[in-house]
Amino acid sequence: MIFEDRATFAPALPNGALPPLADHAAVPAPGARLSLLAPASLTAADQAVWDDLGANSATPSVFAQPWFTRAGLACCAGDADVRLAVVIEDGGNWLGVVPVIARARYGKAPFPHWALWSHPNQFRGTPLVQQGHEARFWRALLDGLGRAGRGRLALRLTGLPLDEPVVRALVQVCADDRRGWKTDRLYDRALLARDQLDEGEALKGSRRRRIASLERKCERELGPLAWRVAGSKADVAAALDRFLALESAGWKGRAGSALASATATRDFFAAVTSAAAARGLIEVTELLAGGRLIAASVHFVAGDEGFGFKMAYDEGLGGFGPGLLLLSRLTAHFRDAGPPRVDSCCAPGQEPIGSLWPQRLGLVDCGIALGGPLRRRALGWLDRLERLYHRC
Repeated sequence: MIFEDRATFAPALPNGALPPLADHAAVPAPGARLSLLAPASLTAADQAVWDDLGANSATPSVFAQPWFTRAGLACCAGDADVRLAVVIEDGGNWLGVVPVIARARYGKAPFPHWALWSHPNQFRGTPLVQQGHEARFWRALLDGLGRAGRGRLALRLTGLPLDEPVVRALVQVCADDRRGWKTDRLYDRALLARDQLDEGEALKGSRRRRIASLERKCERELGPLAWRVAGSKADVAAALDRFLALESAGWKGRAGSALASATATRDFFAAVTSAAAARGLIEVTELLAGGRLIAASVHFVAGDEGFGFKMAYDEGLGGFGPGLLLLSRLTAHFRDAGPPRVDSCCAPGQEPIGSLWPQRLGLVDCGIALGGPLRRRALGWLDRLERLYHRC
């Protein structure tokens, strides 16, 4: 059977993606229980405990922070029956939280399961977990979902960075507890690691000459290039208005997919950027030519991590390469004054950022088996059926 070999419980990930799994005995999560809470039911005390968890989390991602999750739920969930899966200690302290939703199909297959709830503007899926309690969180979450699921056979997670402590703990728990793991997708995207960045490596040969040529062309035909970074709350608010106007003027505006094109995305963008600005976690960078805004980028900075969020450029000036010039300046900005690591949050293989930022962040989408030993086998059967389907 597929689950008879211990290696099945440790996911097949690229060499070096994770440190070697330790050989620990499985342990329970004493004094911790799972509660599935409707977001609208949270009291002021619940919100305060959630905020405290955000301040003491082992999860570096801004996309897991309470202020980001609240905005997503308020603006993007619609009528979906989303629950906050909260692991709570006996004293009321939250060990971790992740938004989940019940699904009837896993890909094309009828397969009832729990899934991470997210929206298109959430670029990581790691739960928010208290530092030092990662294994307790996962055990209580998986055991609790197995009991609460009414026949749901797995927890499906997406966008998990392979190098995060919370994700490493999940791998360890699955290996120790003989809990099946199904890898749905392994992928990577551009990452800027300042201690590994060599300017010459990022801008080689033809790329460097191309950028220099575009800069000369811009200054010759449009006027002097200027670069500015908005960081204060007032400056950010004004820069965000300019960003939305620039994005709406392009193809996204014509297609109705710009942030300002729909009430939900406009309200979400306003909520997360306002919350980030109030906490000093956002920057808006702008590139101007002859005083005209030609490209802009919005990103978050939290401690030692930066996170790309949105970028727009003047499509009428495509021949001047405004997006490439902005990325070149942004790379230099991060190299000289940015956090040690910046996740581009771009699609895998996206250019030109893939060439400018040579490092990569590995991510995984996966399913974790729930329930007792017999019920857990269902995820392995699904995996075999999918492999058979793709071979046919």
